Amino acid sequence: MAKLVFKLKDVPEQESDAIRRLLDEHGFEYYETHAGNWGISVAGIWVNDDERHAEARALIDAFQIEHARQMRAAYREQCHSGKAETIIQRFVRNPLRFVLYLLFAALIGYFSLAPFFELGQ
Repeated sequence: MAKLVFKLKDVPEQESDAIRRLLDEHGFEYYETHAGNWGISVAGIWVNDDERHAEARALIDAFQIEHARQMRAAYREQCHSGKAETIIQRFVRNPLRFVLYLLFAALIGYFSLAPFFELGQ
């Protein structure tokens, strides 16, 4: 029976391709499922052989640790070189979205706190 070895929800295509290559290189038989039309199913990579599930999971864990280390190093390098995007740059690039997010956060704050202010009256 197949076992889920890697969930694909919110995973960038580059990373999922690397996971597929890793499994192919080590001779794993696997298949993928998708979230479906409404996004309620499990999107993931499943290993066909139960006995090799732990081995596949260990390979993926090692890959993710190394991948995270590389991404952090790349981000630190961007910060040091001044190429990392700042909040000001995001605002300049898309001011409408920035303002809408800010208003949405304020609206949530208002509805969350308004009942407490009304209790004191």
